[in-house]
Amino acid sequence: MSVQFKSFYWLLLSVIFFASLTNTTAQSPNIKFTEKLVCEINKNEMVDPTLSISNDMRHIGYRTKSAGKQMVVIDGVAGKPYDTVEVPVFSPDSKRFAYMAKENGKWFIALDHGQQEIGTYAAIRGLQFCPDNATLLYVADDGAKQFTVINGIKGNQYTRVDDNS
Repeated sequence: MSVQFKSFYWLLLSVIFFASLTNTTAQSPNIKFTEKLVCEINKNEMVDPTLSISNDMRHIGYRTKSAGKQMVVIDGVAGKPYDTVEVPVFSPDSKRFAYMAKENGKWFIALDHGQQEIGTYAAIRGLQFCPDNATLLYVADDGAKQFTVINGIKGNQYTRVDDNS
C-alpha cells in the first residue's frame, strides 16, 4: 500500500470521526464528552491500516508484525505471535474479542488472547459473536467441504456455504 494512500486513509478516518462528533454535538448540545487514551499506535508496525473498534468505542484492536510473525493488539496489549492473524472482532457488549489466526498452515480461532484454539481448518471466514456475547459463529473449510461452526460445533457440510446465509 502506498504511503500516499495510507496518508489519505488516516485523513479520511479523522474527518469521519470529527464529523460524527460535530453532528452529535449539534443534535444534543447537553452531551458532555470526555477523552481517554486507549493506546498509541505505531503505524509502521501495523500489518495494514485496518482497525477494529468495539461497540462501546472504548477498545481498539489491530494487527502488528515483528520478526516474521503477526499478532493482534488490543488496547496496546499484544497477543501471542502467529504466522498470520486477522483483525479482531468484538462482542456486542465490547467485553470480549476473538480473531482468526494461522499457525503451521492451519487456521483457528483465538479468543480473548487465550489459547482456546477452537478447531483447525484450511480456511475460516465470517467470524462474529452472537447477541448473547458468548456464542461464536463462523464458516470453516476443511479443504473439501464448507460448514458453519457455532462454539466449536460443526454444522452440516456443503460444497459451498454463502457468507450471507
